[in-house]
Amino acid sequence: MKTRRYSETQVFRILQEVDSGTPVVDTTPQTPAQATQNIIADVQDLDLPSGMENSLVSTLESTVKSLENGQEKAAVNKLKAFVHQVEALSGKKVDSDDAQQLIRAVEEIIAFLGG
Repeated sequence: MKTRRYSETQVFRILQEVDSGTPVVDTTPQTPAQATQNIIADVQDLDLPSGMENSLVSTLESTVKSLENGQEKAAVNKLKAFVHQVEALSGKKVDSDDAQQLIRAVEEIIAFLGG
């Protein structure tokens, strides 16, 4: 679920670990907006209470809009807000491991954007 730096303008995603523990990598380049869309799907897969899911997804959707409008600083601020939301839920409403994966993925995007 975490994203990794790919180039100056694109990231790629480690999709899952196979039985051997070796990550399976999707090497299709992704923009930060696409990587954020993937995190939205990851949040939706967590089966959170609807209000909680809506809040997290809304923050990420707003981030995507900022990225599409070239507002990288605003996007970074929204991603940082998402991290704070997930940290507050970690170990309570969101499994700790899931929370850490989400946070790592978002932090990679933040770093990529220079935040």
